[in-house]
Amino acid sequence: MGQLADLANSMDGGKGLPVEMLADLTHQKTKKTLKRLKKSIRKGWLNAWLDEKTETVYLTAR
Repeated sequence: MGQLADLANSMDGGKGLPVEMLADLTHQKTKKTLKRLKKSIRKGWLNAWLDEKTETVYLTAR
């Protein structure tokens, strides 16, 4: 998740980050990355919301 935070800081996370791109950057399959994002959001480890239809994660300001 630290990699995701660093990536979001370098990009405009408010526009959304494609899960496929995050998977490529972390050398994981998209399905696994999606599962980990859902868990991290649900547990409160990541302040974001996930658009499952477009598979895009949007980071919140916190």
